[in-house]
Amino acid sequence: MKLRIEKWVEDTKPFSAPVNELFTEAVNNYKFGSYRSAFIMAYLSFKLTIRERIINCTYGSELKKKNPNFWQDDILAILNNDDKWEEQINNIVMASCAPLNSRKEIGILNFGNGELAKTEYCYWREKRNACVHGKNQIIDSSTVESFWNYLVNNLSQFYVLGGEEYLVRELANIYEYYKYPDISNRDRIDGILDGVSTVFQNHAKEFCDRFFKGISKGRNYVDDDNKDFWNSIIHSRQESIVDGFVNYIACRGDIFFELYPFFPELLEQLVAFDPKFIIQTLSSWLKGFSGWCVAGNETFWRVLVDALGKYNDQVDINQIVNENTIRLIKDFSGKENDVAILNRYGVFKRYILKVSDWYFKTDSDSQFKNFSIYHNDFSNIEICFSLLQWDADCLNCLEDSLNTLKRSLPARDNLYSQTNGRAAMNSFKRIIYNSQAKIEEVINGGWSYYESIHEIIESAESI
Repeated sequence: MKLRIEKWVEDTKPFSAPVNELFTEAVNNYKFGSYRSAFIMAYLSFKLTIRERIINCTYGSELKKKNPNFWQDDILAILNNDDKWEEQINNIVMASCAPLNSRKEIGILNFGNGELAKTEYCYWREKRNACVHGKNQIIDSSTVESFWNYLVNNLSQFYVLGGEEYLVRELANIYEYYKYPDISNRDRIDGILDGVSTVFQNHAKEFCDRFFKGISKGRNYVDDDNKDFWNSIIHSRQESIVDGFVNYIACRGDIFFELYPFFPELLEQLVAFDPKFIIQTLSSWLKGFSGWCVAGNETFWRVLVDALGKYNDQVDINQIVNENTIRLIKDFSGKENDVAILNRYGVFKRYILKVSDWYFKTDSDSQFKNFSIYHNDFSNIEICFSLLQWDADCLNCLEDSLNTLKRSLPARDNLYSQTNGRAAMNSFKRIIYNSQAKIEEVINGGWSYYESIHEIIESAESI
């Protein structure tokens, strides 16, 4: 059976291959009861890891110091010296624990609580010295286990400029090169997120903000190549990561809509995080939707259908169904069940009778005014009619508009007025002809109230 520390190492992968070998030997010594050796090897693994992290830091040379060769002369040269590196690590850690205004230049790490970091680091340094120099101190299993706990809780802080900066940069680097598995270190994502949970604790939203500011947006955030990257975050084993990410997305409609086609469960996560999300946020996003992502306008419909299907009493249809969103109807490709949901909550009917009320004003003067605004573009409303669950309200409105148009057309002597009238009549005919079966089902033989519609069906003209 694996020890908890072994599972932590396996999951987070905090050590390089050589150091991992040394730490494995420490664990084996612990299992055999050689606690002094176990502690010394575990402590050496800790110090070697700090050394490697500093030497391998990709942004260390960016640090601005009085000596332009500071990074090479004062850091790398000494850490690469086998006789001096361990003492230099101690110097770097101690300097990094000091307040910023009195910190020495070699204080290149950064701790959230410098005094606490110094106290704990010094404690384990003295404990190590007691082991090595044979001082009369008890080193037992509890000593080793306590040190392992220290590693689990603090190792993610020992980076140049601090654990926060490193974790942001490291995750951004994996994201940027995720589609190249040989160089992106994909298997380190969970370990980094564990580190984020430890370092940022309940402030993972701040981490997300820094992460998104640190990645390039020359392409879409999510695609088939990197969807597993986002899945690792959205379904992280660390609850604080999921909460922080969802909290951040709740303020970023552009990211939400881009991620949604790949992760529709985000809607439920956001509602669980903020029960007012749909009322206060999503309805406003949908109201002003403008094709924010690669999935395009179809995402609008997917989100609206899902929201109505699960939280219909919270969706403000009156706000969402407007002149802006009717333009998205051309990109609707929902299945039969999606159409049924949208009809159940009156979406298509409202687009027709409320948003497009101008369409039914068929006297000459109204058509002249509306042409200057809508240019006789009836395509959106015709699509809505093709998806509509017909009822008496829609039939009555259509019949009245047809009657007005039929009375108006013979009296028109202006060419443009006649053209507008014929365009409207042809649109009515297309709608009625394409929806004939639905219309007949609703009317059910009662044609005496719908003579103009019946006349068009009888003529069976193909427009």
